[in-house]
Amino acid sequence: MSDVARVGEDEAQRIFSAENMSLLLNCIKPHLEPDKKKLVYLMPQANRIGHFAMESHQLYNLHHREFDEILVIINPSTEYHFNGGIRAIAERYVTFIESPNSGMTRMGFFDGPSQDFGPFTLALDSAGKIARNHYNSLKRGVPPVFFEAPDALLGHGRSFLQAQGVADEAPIVCLHHREPTYLADQTYHSFRNSRFETYVPAIDWLIDQGHVVVRLGDQTSTPISPARAGLIDLPFAAGYTDTLDAALIALSQFSITCSSGPESLCRMLGAPMLQCNTPVVSSALHNPVDVLMFKHYRDISQDRVLSYEEILDRRLWIASTTAFLDDAGVRIEENSADEILEGVKEISDRLAGRFSPDPSIDQRFQALGRQYEDVGMAAIAPGEIPDFSDYMMFLGYSLDGITVSHSYCRRNPGFLGLE
Repeated sequence: MSDVARVGEDEAQRIFSAENMSLLLNCIKPHLEPDKKKLVYLMPQANRIGHFAMESHQLYNLHHREFDEILVIINPSTEYHFNGGIRAIAERYVTFIESPNSGMTRMGFFDGPSQDFGPFTLALDSAGKIARNHYNSLKRGVPPVFFEAPDALLGHGRSFLQAQGVADEAPIVCLHHREPTYLADQTYHSFRNSRFETYVPAIDWLIDQGHVVVRLGDQTSTPISPARAGLIDLPFAAGYTDTLDAALIALSQFSITCSSGPESLCRMLGAPMLQCNTPVVSSALHNPVDVLMFKHYRDISQDRVLSYEEILDRRLWIASTTAFLDDAGVRIEENSADEILEGVKEISDRLAGRFSPDPSIDQRFQALGRQYEDVGMAAIAPGEIPDFSDYMMFLGYSLDGITVSHSYCRRNPGFLGLE
């Protein structure tokens, strides 16, 4: 088990104690049935939107063909909050079981061979291993099964929109960007943030085109001021619950997202999104309907923006903190208002069938990724990168059909070396 050394043998023995194994068995025993194959999976980070959505979706895609039911153990809801919209969608596909304590679910951080106990199989797979296995499945050409929102959730979203005075036929676009106010104490994630004002021209354009824009967030978000007709500031709207995030994304024509929780809902649903202000991340598994627009990586000493190939070669895809980038001599800069506006027009045209893509752009983007994965990433020895899971040694952007924003690449020809 790869994580035993990280937590220490004594701690690992406590996590896999006889008491916790007995608690696990008691949790799943009521769900066991004769002649039914059940898979048991522990999800210790289900309170995080991204993990809750993507682990459920990837797990189902990997195992629904061989098991009659997938049982997912999560922490007790008396101690942790789970996004209501994601739960409403995912529980159509997997069965969530709340554990009596969070100590038991920590087994889900470990990797090991699956254990067959007869009436059930225990999957000792971390989130990283599940993502890698799902990537391998996609690479083999296995089509993903996207989750569908239940009618009750969609009805909840439509009722909310009606209460806001939105006409039934009005096209909806959801918007989410990560602010410094979110998890404000975790300043090491500041490289993922962006400013609301850079989205305003795109919002105004969408409203002029007859769309209603819904800004997603939570109570830590900065309220939008002044208010705009055609723009709903969801976390501060009357009647808001977090079930609406998923409901409105499911009802949207497309969403504008970033590398933060709500984008996982789009990936789980197969719902189109323009993901802008995103850093280069090795494990991102996007759908062909997504359009990707990356932040700019500026080499501080040379005062120049790095190409995609340089970002990969310098291993900046492992960056998980602002301090890592500082030590690498790199500053990440957010997309400009013009870039975001052009990206919104691009995805609008793509969905309407008005866009003429240049195949060479996506082919170049994917080819650079495959080349790096086959050569640069393959040369990295197991354990060579401290605190980085060996399961993350893949590059999701290299999958067939992944779409980089063409307007972004034309505006920034150096990104793919198209100058």
